[in-house]
Amino acid sequence: MINSFRKTINPPYKPADFITLFLTLFIFITIPLVVIAASNQQSLKSQAQSLREASCLFPTSGEDKIQPSVYFESPLEGERLAGESSLIRIAAKDNVCVKKVSLLIDGSPVKTFTEGPYEYLWNLRRAEPGNHTVSAQVVDYSSNFSMTSVSVFRGVKGISLP
Repeated sequence: MINSFRKTINPPYKPADFITLFLTLFIFITIPLVVIAASNQQSLKSQAQSLREASCLFPTSGEDKIQPSVYFESPLEGERLAGESSLIRIAAKDNVCVKKVSLLIDGSPVKTFTEGPYEYLWNLRRAEPGNHTVSAQVVDYSSNFSMTSVSVFRGVKGISLP
């Protein structure tokens, strides 16, 4: 009788059995929770991006008096351009939403962007050697605008800079 009582009080389980059970439960509960949390985070990022895009589609009707900003990532002021083409990269930002970005070369409109990326591959074979002005104008939905320009030099073989 005492032996039977001991078996009910002290079952023949080893500590390793409890560790195995704990680790199994931990793995089968934790991994799905981590996967769910990661997918929720990705979903939240996607929703935030959609809201930003939606704010551009349906800008607020409130009065916006803040000018957007614009600058050239390339080319830079005073840069010498050589070869057959040059990538023009424009960065434009606004506190609400950028409506459009216009690229001008030597005062002539070249391209108008309504969404990023604001990049244009300039065919330098059609550009005369010498100085050129590359300009970008950004406009937001409240008709606020900003403009920036850089002067570049279109070089050719045999012509050196002063």
